[in-house]
This record gives sequence, structure tokens and C-alpha cells, in this order.
Amino acid sequence: MKTNPVLYLSKPTKPGQYVYLFSIDDAPSYVGKGTGKRLFQHEQAARYHARKTRWQRVLAKAIRTGARVSVEVVAEGMSVEEANALEVCLISGCGRRDLHTGPLYNRTAGGDGLTREDALRVFAEPMTRRKLIRARQRTARDADFRARLSIAQRRAWADPAIRARRVAINRATLARPGVREKQVATCAITNRRPEVRALRSAAAKAMHRDPAYRLKFCEAMRREVNRPERKELARQQMRERNEDPEYTRRRLAGIKRYWAELHARSHKPRS
Repeated sequence: MKTNPVLYLSKPTKPGQYVYLFSIDDAPSYVGKGTGKRLFQHEQAARYHARKTRWQRVLAKAIRTGARVSVEVVAEGMSVEEANALEVCLISGCGRRDLHTGPLYNRTAGGDGLTREDALRVFAEPMTRRKLIRARQRTARDADFRARLSIAQRRAWADPAIRARRVAINRATLARPGVREKQVATCAITNRRPEVRALRSAAAKAMHRDPAYRLKFCEAMRREVNRPERKELARQQMRERNEDPEYTRRRLAGIKRYWAELHARSHKPRS
């Protein structure tokens, strides 16, 4: 079967980011950016990788069928921001096939990656969704990957700057309307599954058997409870609960039941 090599009309010579353009039979086909050998990795993936992206499958077919494939460096020696801006400009100017605006096989607007609209459109495709789910399942079963991820996460959380940034992001996310309620509902559904409850119970017991973890957990709880905003939130929640007649009724009933059981145990005749 006839195959043609990719024709590199120009190659990067300056340090920094560069933007490149692939063409198939002289028609613009893909815009990308990168550093180092990124320009040549598309051809390598198209020829030799078993798993390919959509663009890499298109490139592999073009090479296999003998189409004229060329690539040129549009600009080089740029900063990340400059490369992102140029990539976005070129993709917007040429147009994308998935939006029916042009010939490019790019599936995002360029720049820093997927926008929310791009992600929703890509993941809404049943085939793409199935492939992503299967890939994630394979990755989750990979013991080496899980070990590397665990080490990387521990190092990241040990960095005060990264930790503060992640905590701030999590709090901002939970503060968005409906997010906390959705997470609570999802957890309630998941926790009803016996296998999930058993796994979480075993993991929690294993962690709390570690004296170092118990010490850190207690210190973290003390810090959380003593935060002024946390105290104010607790006071506000308690005031709202005490204003609820049903909560007050159940609370008093629980107190009476406790004292009745305590009295019954203390006056139980000895055998």
C-alpha cells in the first residue's frame, strides 16, 4: 500500500512556543501549538500508536492513501499567551468541521484547551462518551497509575500554595447555587449501594487505625471548628433549627427518651 511521508515545509528553530498548520492536499486541516518536538508527534502517533485521536486517525488515513500532507510553522519564539491567541485566531479564521464553519479537524477553539461549550458538544456524542468511560475504567484498574497518582496528589497537597488554591477552588465551587445540593443527592444515591458502603467503611476504619492520621484529623477538626466564620455559621444553623417547631419537638422527645433510658438502667434490680 502506498504511503507518503509528511512534508515539513518549515521547522521550529527558536526557543519558546510555536504555532503550526497541517494541510492535506493543500487544504488547511489542523492548527496546533507546542514546544520542542510537538510538531513531529502527530505523524508518529498516526503511524505507530494503537490509540489515536480523531485528528490522528484522519492523518493516518491521509498518509496511508498517499495524500499530500504538509505542515509549516506559522510563527515561533512566542510566549504561551501569544501562542494561545494566535492559535485561537487561526482556528476561528479557518473554521472547524464540527461547527460546519470550515475545513479544520480541530475540536476546540484553541488556546488553553476545551471550553465548556466544546466539552459539552464532544462528550454528548455517544461513541466519544463510551470511549472516554472505557479509557477511565482501564486507567482506574491500573495499579501503577494509581500509585503514581497517589504520590503526586500527596506531594501537591503538601505544598501550602497548591493546598490553599485547591481549598479556595473547592469552597467557591460549593458556594455556587445548587452544587452542594446536587453533591448531597449524588452521595445519598451512591451510599445506598451495599458494596460502596462496605468499601468506604473499610477504608475509613483503616485510616483511623493509623495514629498519625487520627492526630492530623483531630487537629484539622479543631481548626475547622474554631474558625470564626464556621462558628457564626453553626450559630445561624442552630437558630434556624430552634425556630422550627418540628425540630424542637423531636429534640425534646430525644432528650426525654435519653433520660428515661438512663433512669431505667440506674434503677434496674440486680440479680
